Amino acid sequence: MTAWIEGFSDLAYEIMPFDGFGNLRPLGVYASGSPGTEIIWAPRRDDLPDVFFLADESLPSAREYRGIFHAPPGWGPGGRRQEMATGDSIWRWSRDDIRGSLKSSFEGRRLKSRKGGAVYRERMWNLAHAVIGRSVGVLHKPLDPESVKDGLVHILRALEGMPQKPFVLIDRTYYRASDINDLHEICERLNLNGERLKRPAPAPDQEFGPGSGFVWEVYSPNRLLELVEFVWREALVAYGELVADNLPKFGRTMGIMALGRQRVRGELVISEKPGWEGGPIFNFVIDSASPDLDLDELPPVYPGEPFVAPDISIELVCEPEADGFYLEMSRSGGKRASLMPKGSMAATYARPGGSSTALDVFDASPVTDLAYSWLAADLVRLGWAQALWR
Repeated sequence: MTAWIEGFSDLAYEIMPFDGFGNLRPLGVYASGSPGTEIIWAPRRDDLPDVFFLADESLPSAREYRGIFHAPPGWGPGGRRQEMATGDSIWRWSRDDIRGSLKSSFEGRRLKSRKGGAVYRERMWNLAHAVIGRSVGVLHKPLDPESVKDGLVHILRALEGMPQKPFVLIDRTYYRASDINDLHEICERLNLNGERLKRPAPAPDQEFGPGSGFVWEVYSPNRLLELVEFVWREALVAYGELVADNLPKFGRTMGIMALGRQRVRGELVISEKPGWEGGPIFNFVIDSASPDLDLDELPPVYPGEPFVAPDISIELVCEPEADGFYLEMSRSGGKRASLMPKGSMAATYARPGGSSTALDVFDASPVTDLAYSWLAADLVRLGWAQALWR
């Protein structure tokens, strides 16, 4: 358990069962007469070691326990395993419990992010829409900061007198409590300068034409290229910051972190075909900007470490008769393969499967979604998740 606390750094205090004083709660184990084991987190007491047997009569605090479904206040969470109580079974249960907390924190986008960074800016943009009861539209039109401030005032009043919590649920999304004050300050500053709140990414530069309605149609080819370059550059920096600030001990074992400074090369293919057949395609490769990189030469990853933006080289290709994103992966595999240098550590990423567009850059949080998708793949590969919603 000590190793896990060190490995997860500050994130451990969110995903592991600490008490209000920063102490890890002890783990109680109860072996019933039939095959099976009950395991539960217990409140921190002076007479309880880190791992103890609930049937131990020498521990007064253990006598409070009356079964997994009748645990007294302050106990839990807990569960049952269909195996006898052994060191391995106790270790697996506690690991699975922590994995569940990590999954919840991950899927709720509750990892620590840097103030002013790309993930933070996208969260502010989404929060601004949530407080005024408006969904983030396809056109990403600027917002009136005064209207956002009015919505924030109502939320602050509703929170008065309530127990302080690190996260607040607004419009089915968890935001950090500090985000509300941050957004209020941002809106006040914009008001003073006579500015509006804008999307933290290149916005559309066209309107929908008659009979159109596909999200990419409000972007000119050059603006779409600008958006793709922005999202991939910011996502790679955000990924590095999320790893450094939440999982620093995992460091270079995290896929893209092993590349050192990254390089993105690819082609954005624009078609003139109408409808679904005209969806833009992005074929790309992420590899190291230093082809002869030795992984052993990379320094450790430290919390708060600044990350240098990756090299981005994307070619805009206009092919009037190009097929859309719905094609089978193998149909476009040749172009991706031609971008991959032989003998390198490069990692290739295909178009997102199951997406309704070839590019995941049009929604409210493209940088956050992309960075978290890479983190999800890393956590699954390292055994800290079986599957994560991304």
